[in-house]
Amino acid sequence: MKTCPHSNFTLALSLVTIVLSLGLPSPARSLAQPGTVDASFNPPPGLGRIEAMAVQLDGNIVAAGSEGVFRLHPDGSLDQAFSAAAPTLPGVFALALQADGKILAGGSHFIVRLHSDGALDDTFALPQQPDGEVLTIAAQADGRVLVGGFFYSINGNYRPAIVRLMPDGTTDFGFNPAMGPLDIVFTLKELANGNLLMNRYTADGQGNAFSALIRLHPDGSVDATFTPPVTDSLIHAVAVQPDGRILLGGGFVSVNGVTRVGVARVAADGKLDTGFKPRVDQNYLVHALAVQLDGRIIIGGAFYSIGGVPRPMLARLNPAGSLDNSFDAQMCCQNEDLVYAIALQNDGRVLISGSLTSVGGAALPSVARLNNDRFDPYLEFNAPRYFVDERAGFATIAVVRKGDATRSVSVQFLAESATARAGQDFVRQNVKVSFATGESVKIVAVPILDDNLNEGHETVRLTLKSPKGGARLGNQPTSVLTILDSDLD
Repeated sequence: MKTCPHSNFTLALSLVTIVLSLGLPSPARSLAQPGTVDASFNPPPGLGRIEAMAVQLDGNIVAAGSEGVFRLHPDGSLDQAFSAAAPTLPGVFALALQADGKILAGGSHFIVRLHSDGALDDTFALPQQPDGEVLTIAAQADGRVLVGGFFYSINGNYRPAIVRLMPDGTTDFGFNPAMGPLDIVFTLKELANGNLLMNRYTADGQGNAFSALIRLHPDGSVDATFTPPVTDSLIHAVAVQPDGRILLGGGFVSVNGVTRVGVARVAADGKLDTGFKPRVDQNYLVHALAVQLDGRIIIGGAFYSIGGVPRPMLARLNPAGSLDNSFDAQMCCQNEDLVYAIALQNDGRVLISGSLTSVGGAALPSVARLNNDRFDPYLEFNAPRYFVDERAGFATIAVVRKGDATRSVSVQFLAESATARAGQDFVRQNVKVSFATGESVKIVAVPILDDNLNEGHETVRLTLKSPKGGARLGNQPTSVLTILDSDLD
């Protein structure tokens, strides 16, 4: 064994689109100095070390770490019902949310799936758990699950370091990346086109090791059009900017032999962005990355300063890589302190977690929320791809408002033919989606028609346009809905 240090829906006769609000309206908030502690967020003590977080559509926060998986309400209070339903898990290293609201969690020798209420989902039943550590999970839009880490086998099948699981937990044998027994996968990220970014740490058995970011096709084969950036130490975090450029965070001091300490950026083809030169000083581990609506970048880890300016554990960079002096969390750290995860709420506020001692001069539990600038409202889809079985009756599409929620805004939602045929495979849509003050999520239900023909999977083009009320289109104004053909043999 390996160890590592670390129903069908009955359509109404009119077949109209249904637009629903999801979750409670979030109260308007006043401007506060970016990086200061949000005093309205009050998590309980005793949460342990939190290594991963994810914000659900309704604003609740799923967190995982040394004490298992739990959920916090938007005000930071513990969701007691979720905790009562959730199984007891050993330390959790990896967490992911599926499009249906289910929660994937992995750690040493296990990966499980929970229902949205915290209860164990026994329809995701691995014949055999991994023989090592699960370090990263990516929930694919089609329901399959990518798992990376430090293991040799899963479900009794030899699958070193990475595997793709079917929605029921069985092995997907159509995914076959070339990996070796000394490889470790620390990060996985699915791209909008279905390709995959994977950070592989490998050793040659002779004392030589390196880390490389590799792009894979959906079947696991290497994308030869991507030039892998190679670092001299681990890559712990990967974030993709809206323009396709890729941010790397880790414990490295060079990328492709060029000095880059802790954080670097590469172009969409993998080549080093030579103009992006942040100065992360001293203990230079960068473990978490997040990109704001305005392109500024929040980094977290175990560093002490940026370009000689004290910014222990957390800092914000301008889009070109220089320090943003307006953001200062005034954190204090001890030897074991580390920011493991960063998550951005729809309103822009910043969630941080890990092993924390002090934020803004106050002793806090292992998760905190920080104030941030107020951004103009942006409207976008919450995912680049959606999938629906043609027998489902409708597809549920989430439109989200990010930024300022203190005014009413709207946007036009279109569902149009790509390869699917309007009137035969789905009902074409051109509807107004309106957000009242405080609302951040709208669910649009697009009717799907089952034609009983064997014609393969078909696609619907989803578009947002003509935002009103001072809103702008966000980074994801288009998406693709794939209708899965239930008549295929």
